[in-house]
Amino acid sequence: MDANKLVALKANVKRMDYISIADIKMFFSVSDSEAQELLDKLIQGGLVQPYPMDGIHHKVNK
Repeated sequence: MDANKLVALKANVKRMDYISIADIKMFFSVSDSEAQELLDKLIQGGLVQPYPMDGIHHKVNK
């Protein structure tokens, strides 16, 4: 995982209401496993809810 991508994601996620693996893949052009790792780091940091609300999208904590 690239630390620069994580920093950029943390900065941008606060402007969003929901985020998904597909969003991360689209924004950063990463693989499924790297997108999941970035999402896991957001969850560990408390920036998003740990469980998806509809099976795909995680709610961003404001």
